[in-house]
Order: sequence, then C-alpha cells, then structure tokens
Amino acid sequence: MPREKILIIDDEESIRQLCTAVLTSEDYQVRSASNGIEGLKIVGTESFDLILTDIMMPGMGGLQFIVSIREIDAEIPIVVITGHGTVETAIESLRLGVQGFLMKPFTIKEFKESVHDAFIKSRLMKENIKLRALMPLFETAKMLMSQMDLDRLLSTIVDTAIRGTKADRGSLMLIDEKRGELRIAASSGLPPELIASSREKIGEGIAGWVAEKGAPLLISNGSGLDPKLLESMRDGGITSALCVPLVIKEKVIGVLNLSKTRSEDQFTHSDQEMLSVLCGQAAIAIENARLYMRLEDSYLSTIIALSAAVEARDSYTVGHMHHISEYSTAVARELGLGSEEITDIRIAGLLHDLGKIGIPDNILLKPGKLDKTEYDIMKSHPTVGVKIIESIESLKSSSAIIGSHQEQYDGEGYPKGLKGKDIPLGARIVAVADAFDAMTTTRPYRMAMSYKEAFEELKRYSGTQFDPEVVRCFTKVLKDRGLIAEE
Repeated sequence: MPREKILIIDDEESIRQLCTAVLTSEDYQVRSASNGIEGLKIVGTESFDLILTDIMMPGMGGLQFIVSIREIDAEIPIVVITGHGTVETAIESLRLGVQGFLMKPFTIKEFKESVHDAFIKSRLMKENIKLRALMPLFETAKMLMSQMDLDRLLSTIVDTAIRGTKADRGSLMLIDEKRGELRIAASSGLPPELIASSREKIGEGIAGWVAEKGAPLLISNGSGLDPKLLESMRDGGITSALCVPLVIKEKVIGVLNLSKTRSEDQFTHSDQEMLSVLCGQAAIAIENARLYMRLEDSYLSTIIALSAAVEARDSYTVGHMHHISEYSTAVARELGLGSEEITDIRIAGLLHDLGKIGIPDNILLKPGKLDKTEYDIMKSHPTVGVKIIESIESLKSSSAIIGSHQEQYDGEGYPKGLKGKDIPLGARIVAVADAFDAMTTTRPYRMAMSYKEAFEELKRYSGTQFDPEVVRCFTKVLKDRGLIAEE
C-alpha cells in the first residue's frame, strides 16, 4: 500500500528529480512543481500529507507560498529546503509554522530524516486534534506555537493545564540531560522553597518515573501507588495527581505535574486524555521556542561582532562599547530597575554605536572638526543602528534605546529632538555613560580629560544635556568604584 503523498516545489530540476527518486524508493507518492504558483494550483486539486519547498524561486518564492498555503490549510506539515538560508529566513519560516528547515547541499540521509521527523510531528498533531472535543485546544495550540519567549510559554502551558483540569497547583519540569534530573521551570501554587529545592532524578519519584517510562500517570485516592510515594503525596497534602510526559521526536523533554488537595475532587481519565493532547502541542512549541532562541542568540552574536568591527576601525575607541554597557548596567541597578530592563540597557550599551558601520572612514576617523554635511551623515548612526536590529523581537526595547541615545534632556539632541521623560530612560542612561567615556578617552582631535574633569562636565550639563537623576546615580557609581573622590 502506498505511503503518504508528498509535494516537492523547487525551481532546480535536478533537486526535484533527486528528491522524487529518493521518496519514490521509500514508497511515498510524489508530485512536483517548479515554483509556488504551480504548487498552489496542484494543492488546489489534490491533497498532500507533506510539502517540501525551496525559498528562492521565480514567480512565487517559498515564503509567499507558505503564507498562501496556510490560508488554505493551517495544519499541513511543511519542510523548507534551501541553499539561501539566513537567520531571518529561518525565523520567518518558524513563525509560519514549518516543521523543518534543511540546507542545501544535503545528504540523502539528512533528507530522509527531515521527511521522517516532519511526519512524526504531523502524526502527533493529528492524534491530538482527534481529541479536540475534550477541550478547545486548537486555539490554545496556535497560541503556544506563536509564543517564542520560552519562560512565558512554559508559564502559559502550566496555567492552561490548571484551568482545563481545575487543578489546585501545577508545575512543568524540564530534563537537565547533563545531570540526569528534572527541574521545575514553571509553576503555579507551589511555595518558593519547594520550587528552589525541587530536583528529581530520572526514574525516582512520580515525575521521575513518568520521565523514564514516557507514559502518563493518573493517581486517584492513592490507588495502585507505591507506599513511599503515597506517603510523600499525603505529606504534601495531595489527594490526586496527574503527571504527563512532554515528548518530541520520541524523546521525553519534561513532565507536566498537576495535583488536587480535596479528596472529593479527583482527576479523571478525560483529564489525562486532555492533558496528553496539551503536552503534545506543548512539546512542539517548546522545541520551536528553543530553536528560535538559538537563532536569535546567533543573530545577536553576529550583530555584536559587527559592533566590534565598528570599534576596531578606530583604535581610539577600542573597548568603548563594553565600557558603556558596564557603566549603563551599573546605573540601571543603582536606579533599582528590573532584570529585564537592565538586560535591555546592557545590550543597548553594547550596540549603541552599531549604526556607525555605515559611516565612511573619512568621516568616522576624521581628526578635525566635521563640516555640516559630514555631521549630518554622522547623526544618522542611531537610525541606522535601529534598522539593523529592528526585526529581532527580543531586541525591541534595546532598539528604542539605541535610536534615542543621542537625544538631549533639553530637546536639543537628535534624531527626533525628544525632551525630558519622552526620551526612554535607558537612552538617558546610555547618553551619560557614552559622554563620560568619550571625554575620558583620547581622540585624534583632543586629549582625554581626567575623570574629575569629565565628572565636572556632566554636572555642568545636568538638566540640559543630561537627566539630573541619571547623573546623580552615575556619580554614585563613579564614587563606589573610586574613580572620583568623595566630596
């Protein structure tokens, strides 16, 4: 009996022929098309179990095709096969819900594995959808798949499971493969001390047993439970428990644990089936979020390398971006900002001059004063920096800081002439750190000031060029580091 039906879309005939030969030898039914337009026509008259598509094609490219096909069928698995892969392309493909990403040239083994993995994900999703009547999980699944922030995703999974089963508390434990143990990554209703100390070896305890067996466990009224585990449940005030593994590519990556504390309120087999559906979707969403984070980390590393390249063009500014990041982070802590805001400011400090990569050397390295035309070009660097990173979701807050770090408190800065509190706080912090480091660094057109002289300049322009509160906190940072004397 023929296996699944696959559509191959690629403008290279040799690739179509190779893929067709490999898949036919595996007893798949195969159709092919040379571009997205032709592929859409075929999909309009035939149904497929999997689509393999190139990105760069004449007429209609792969990404446009995926957008169009998702309007027809939101669930059909798609694998992108391309020789023009970029971080941006991979991220956009993930956002559109593709099941795989294969780079040319590839081996026959890699090709077969990509197809195999796509069908595993597809079958898991189809099995989950069969149980949709148990809970409106379809919309939940889409919500999970669209969430690329891992911490928020994990919290959403726990909250959704608790609401769906009316559990009293829950936790999602992920496997630490190096240590061979489960650790709580998200929870609700658990005391902080339990979260901090909770560790379970694979094979030990309830969650450890579920992780080892890869099978769900439903405990109602302690039936069929090992006496030691039953005693542990009672000590925790638990009357009913439900633990389900999160599995991706036949590998357990974590366990979702739910518990109830009232003896009259027990988990049911329907709860177990519902939670199995949710965990199937959650495992895929977690894997996608992890891949997305790796891609963004790679992109960020590339951008930081570009920023370092800007710095390397001018021997007078080596170390400048790290100094700004360090100063700005210290001031942000002094102001009592939260960890996310501090991270945004730290990154903005590293990347604040990224836009200077577009400034010609004859302007960037000019030893004398810039003329008006040259200065106007130099003033474009905050905007250029924003354009370089604006497509990275996790850098949006840092992007706003980078775009405003040359604004002045009295409104005389650039590029928008923002004033006072209209300037993002992070930008006001970076502006002070940037000015101080610039003044204390020797440049082709002047010698470096002493720390004391630079500090006096900051005070002189506090309230005009600089935010007074930021200057106050920066002063404390300088004193704490012994860079200026206590008055």
